[in-house]
Amino acid sequence: MFASASISAKRCIPGERFQKVVSVALEKPQPLQAPERVALDLFNASFFQTSADARLLMLVFSIETLVNPQPLSEPAIVHIDHLVALTQQAPTLAEDEKQSLVDRLRLLRRESIRQAGMRYVELRLAGKTYMGKCARDFFDYCYNLRSRLAHGADPLPAPMEVGSAAASLEVMVSDLLAGELSEVDLETA
Repeated sequence: MFASASISAKRCIPGERFQKVVSVALEKPQPLQAPERVALDLFNASFFQTSADARLLMLVFSIETLVNPQPLSEPAIVHIDHLVALTQQAPTLAEDEKQSLVDRLRLLRRESIRQAGMRYVELRLAGKTYMGKCARDFFDYCYNLRSRLAHGADPLPAPMEVGSAAASLEVMVSDLLAGELSEVDLETA
């Protein structure tokens, strides 16, 4: 016996608010940088996905394109450089293995995408909550779901959990992409 459940929901903005948003955007056009353009493309493409898993992945990827991982502390970088030097001098490793390890070690000089994402949303969305969590914790929760899906964790996250997270993540990404358009701008439009 097989059973399945499905929930479908649509989120709409009131027509008057939409008109204000478009008017303000047209009055104050701002060119998009490449990462913002990719983030917007991923955000828009997420609406055409029938799978909650695919939607969540695309929405997390959208945020990932916006973050800029910062360098670690100087002592951490020195330590990583020491590991790079040791790896390059390791006589028992094949050259292709050495190069692969060195490349991965050099990536460790910067904070992880997860850390950069948490810092980014905390800075941009201070005071906002999603699914009862602050922006930082909600991004971390979604990033964990993304990792479990992308790396085939056993068991995979439940469809209802992913669907709920994707719905709230849509709001978060929308808030991030809204950029400089503030409620004050809308009030005066």
